[in-house]
Order: sequence, then C-alpha cells, then structure tokens
Amino acid sequence: MLDGALAAACEQALARWSVPGAAIGVLVHGERTTQGFGVLDLRTGAPVREESTFRIASITKPFTATLALYLSFSGLLSFDEEVPGPVEGLTPQHLLSHLGGFEGECGDLARFGEGDDALPRLVAELAAQPQLVPLDEVWSYCNAGFWLLGQLLADRAGSTYEQTLADWVLNPLGLSRTGFGAPEATGHLQVAPGSSEHEPADAGYPRARNASGGLVSSVGDLLEFAAFHLGERDTEVLRRPVVDTPGGDYGFGFWLERVGEHELWGHTGSYGGFESRLVLEPGSGFAFAGLTNSGRGSVALEQILDTVLEHALGGRREPPETVPLPAAELTLLAGSYGNAELELELQPEGDRLAVGAVEIDRVSGARTPLPPLRARSLGARLFALEGDEWEHARFDFHPRGGAPRFVRFGSRLAERR
Repeated sequence: MLDGALAAACEQALARWSVPGAAIGVLVHGERTTQGFGVLDLRTGAPVREESTFRIASITKPFTATLALYLSFSGLLSFDEEVPGPVEGLTPQHLLSHLGGFEGECGDLARFGEGDDALPRLVAELAAQPQLVPLDEVWSYCNAGFWLLGQLLADRAGSTYEQTLADWVLNPLGLSRTGFGAPEATGHLQVAPGSSEHEPADAGYPRARNASGGLVSSVGDLLEFAAFHLGERDTEVLRRPVVDTPGGDYGFGFWLERVGEHELWGHTGSYGGFESRLVLEPGSGFAFAGLTNSGRGSVALEQILDTVLEHALGGRREPPETVPLPAAELTLLAGSYGNAELELELQPEGDRLAVGAVEIDRVSGARTPLPPLRARSLGARLFALEGDEWEHARFDFHPRGGAPRFVRFGSRLAERR
C-alpha cells in the first residue's frame, strides 16, 4: 500500500479529473508499493485492485524493443541490417527510434482479422506507406514502424509476434499478468471534450496492431519489468538518446524526460479510454507505473507523478519559462496543417498562438473538435499548450528555420496545407 499522504494525493488527482479507476505502483530503493483506486467499470462498480489489468497501449513498445535487443544478442537480428519497407535503407534502428519518415497509421486494422496472418497481411501493405520525410531527418511517432519490426522479430524467431514476445520476454521475467487478452478494466471516454462525465468505450484492439500497443498488464508486472531494466546493464543501450522530440529525447522504444539532474526514461500509453505511464530513473533505481481507465487519465497521472517524484526523489517538474516571439515569426508559423487523424488551424493571438484542432477517428472518420486552445513559445519553435489539462503537451515545427513544412503535434507530423 502507498503511504497515507501519497494515497491521498492519488485520490485527489483522480477525483479532480473524474477518472473512474486507476492502479498506481512505485519502486524506491528496492521496495515496491502498489494500490488500486476507484472502479474497473462504471456500470458494475467492481473495485480496482492492485493486481487488476488495464490496457497499457504504447507501453508495449519498450517490451518490443526489449525483445529486439535479446534477439540481437542471440545473433538473430542486427539493429543496422536493412528491413524491406517503404524506403531503401530502412533498419531496425530507424523503426525503434521513429526515424523512418513514413506515415504512422494505416486505417482500421480490424480488416486484417484476428488470425496468425493478421500482422503479415498488414506488413505486406506497408511497402506503400507514404514517405513524409527522408530517413533520419526528423522524429515522428510511427506505430507502423513497430508493426514492421514486430513481424521481422516473429520471422527471425520462427513464430508469431505474440508467442515470440512471451517466449523471450514475458515468461522469462515471470510477468503472469501481462499478455494480449482482454483487460479486466473497461476503458472510459468523456462524453464530450472537457466533460467530467464518462461513458464505457468497450473498444476492441485489432491483433495487427499488437506490436505497437496490444499488451494488457498490471502495475505489479510493470514494476517487475522496470526492475529488470534497472538491474540489467545490457539493456542500457535502449536508453541512450538517439533523437530529440518536442518533450525531450527518444532512444530505442524508450522516451527521455529530464527533471533537474534526473533522467526519466519510459513511455506513455493511450487507447480506447485507457491512459498509462511507465517511468524509470536509472540513477536512483526509481520506477513509477500508473494505469487508468479514462481518456483523460494522462493528466491525472502527470499530477500523481509530480507528487511521487517530490516524495521519492525530492525533485519536481517546473513549468518552463515563456520565450516571446516577434509577431512576424508567429505569422510565419500560422496556417492550416493536417494528417489522417488531425486538422489544425494556428493563428497569432497577441504573443501566443491560438490553436483550433479537430481529431479524426481512424476507424469511423468521426470528427471531434477540441476546445479552443492557446500555446506559448518556449523558444526554438517549440510551444507549450496552456491550461491545466494540457500543461505537459508540446508541439514544434519542421524545419526550424524559414517557412515550416510541418508542425509536430501529438508527436506526429502534420503537413502544411
């Protein structure tokens, strides 16, 4: 159990953001504490327990990266070998670090079914993915790269991706609460952007997407996975900065955020009314795992993480200072941008950018306008969204000089229109 003050801080954050349920775990100096809060499903009221499973979505990526590393140690894979795909010269290093430069989504992947051929059929289509920028030019979050990688790993092991991950990572680490079944928790989405009211999402997860985000897990298993990485020097290669991102740096399947002298490595996860967070701080042996069943759970987890960091490490993330930009620069950045899942309109508003955003559902095509937002400059064409619910969101522009061709919003490139 978390101590009284920390548990109270968790309950306050979850209540503030109307999150139905969460499981939180902390590892400090070899001691693990876990606790469940709230309910698994608003319809049943069943309580969240510390062992409850949630969909961890893109926290799957560090697991896939770990699998790639151990296949490389066994001589079955080289990180710099060429991979057949949308562009010549593509390697596992590009896929692991989101530097392939190609479109990261491919429509509704449920069309590939749930059989063992789902991922191979998807990968056969990925050779035609649009190439947005050349290899190595700019980081852009790319799920499709992990689908290519997942099939390559499966082929080298002579099995399916799911069985290969179980054989090489999940089973050896004793992660009995981690796999590709249905989570015990139900995802919940807000009835409208900004609303505190939630409704069950009941979103399935296409098998073809598994290598980028299909795992379900518990906070106990995530702490065990974190402890393995903290104690195993061979995995440090995955946690070396490869490329900068709007919020920090990215290695191979792991994100880096710097907080004072601390380096926080890990990943977030978001899908179908689930939001999750995994953090490792190798210098102190600290780890944090947070799982929620709310589409706005990420903001609650960031609030909880701030409290945990101060409680465990004596550090806290401070808002970066605003760096004013000339009006001419704001005008140059303004305009319409978009990709398959986002339409964005940016306009100068005093010393800020006014942000109008419409999210587009990849399956149904439904369009959901976000509330009007404003963004302040942090310098070097990097912006932070304003407002409590968005305070950790960053976006930037590419290239860094002249008229921009892309805005990198939600971690993905959106092209100027």
